[in-house]
Amino acid sequence: MVGFKVDASKALKDLNAWVASLKVTGLEKCAAYMALLAQEDSKRSIMAQHGPGGEAWPPRKPARLAKGGKPKKDHKLLWLTGALFRSLTGVFKRTGDGKAAIMVVPSAREGAHKYAASHQFGDPHRHIPARPYAGVTRQSVASIKAFITTHLLGGGA
Repeated sequence: MVGFKVDASKALKDLNAWVASLKVTGLEKCAAYMALLAQEDSKRSIMAQHGPGGEAWPPRKPARLAKGGKPKKDHKLLWLTGALFRSLTGVFKRTGDGKAAIMVVPSAREGAHKYAASHQFGDPHRHIPARPYAGVTRQSVASIKAFITTHLLGGGA
């Protein structure tokens, strides 16, 4: 799988720090759940046209608008072909130093990995503004903490 680590949202950074601080075994039991939530939140961001934390994306460049201010092509931002949306995959990974990370990566199969980082972080050389889509919402962080607390910590942290 070709991709990049995305931990751009404050919620995802907080979640990664909290997960890394846990001193429990069997954390992998929650991996699929956590990765799925991150994947679904990232896809919801693209559909809703804002970042995982609700932050607004920059509007289209004026050159991309037709007369009347409507897009020249009738599609949402980051949705010309849908390849980025279809390719997003949530991944849970243990790092070499014993910590854990939740990542959302685009699949090379769809070809989205070639431009995904440009949209997430922006690309000043190509005049592409950052439109962060990868990350988790505060609601998902709460769900993940509750899931871990229930399934790994026996109901109390």
